[in-house]
Amino acid sequence: MEMDRSIALLARAAREEREREEQRGLEPETPETPETSSTPKTPDTKESPVYTREEVMEGIRKGQVMFDGLSISFTEREILYGAWRFPWMEDFFDTEREEKDCVFWFCKEWAVSMILALGDCTGEQPPMEEWIQGSVDVLKERNLYPRLLNRQKQGDLEYFDYSLPTASGRTYSIGFRWEREGKLLGGAFTCMDQDREWMGVLLEAVLLVMEERNRGGE
Repeated sequence: MEMDRSIALLARAAREEREREEQRGLEPETPETPETSSTPKTPDTKESPVYTREEVMEGIRKGQVMFDGLSISFTEREILYGAWRFPWMEDFFDTEREEKDCVFWFCKEWAVSMILALGDCTGEQPPMEEWIQGSVDVLKERNLYPRLLNRQKQGDLEYFDYSLPTASGRTYSIGFRWEREGKLLGGAFTCMDQDREWMGVLLEAVLLVMEERNRGGE
């Protein structure tokens, strides 16, 4: 059976993170067990208060989100054949790679990455739980062992969040899929797990505002 494109995107996002670690001369971590689990060493980051998802979504809609010591401005950007409206974070990413059917953005300072890809739906998609389990299995095949957290749905958008142990610290990711008008959008947004309570909330808010702006093909 052909691999679900959204599952393949999760694996690709994890591979991108693995390649960045290798470029820094780091070795991937082995999977944690109760006997070996420890608090990973993480880089220093700016502290920020906890924000709710709804507050951050409202800030994105208005064009600016304020954290303690960090202000992010938003504008709308058309991506992926110009068919999707995306709440773009201005002057945030260091690396931008964009093709017609795939985009990848990375911010070095905050270790934030976003990857999205669009493809044709070749058949009926598996149920959400089956899709999530398939994603976990593919990651494990690549010696990546996710800790599942939550499962959510908004409209036709389905997503789940998970954390992964890496050599540079545990990461937090949101994997998603979205079927619309015969197309399947899949991808993953990632930050450091220690920043989950604010940057992780921001990434989820970006995803949900994108769903609002593209709901029903409007």
